Amino acid sequence: EDHIQKAIEHIELAFEENTREQEYINKEREHFENNQKTIESFIQTAEQLHEEALGKLREHIKVLQEQNQSLKYYNEQIDILTKQLPLTSLLHS
Repeated sequence: EDHIQKAIEHIELAFEENTREQEYINKEREHFENNQKTIESFIQTAEQLHEEALGKLREHIKVLQEQNQSLKYYNEQIDILTKQLPLTSLLHS
């Protein structure tokens, strides 16, 4: 009967240890899932910021291209006026 009692105590201790281990595993799983959610959220935010930055860069490039086009036009006008200048000064003299 003493053997049976010791076996029962062993089983109870093993069961308690198992229960503690299961609780630990559950907590670790919860931490892992929370970390995974945080990482996914971070990645989503980074992708969103990346897309926004690309959009702003595209807008900025478009504005720069328009300004460049205007500068080319003004340079052409200056060239035309510069070429006409000697003719104008000859006509006035």
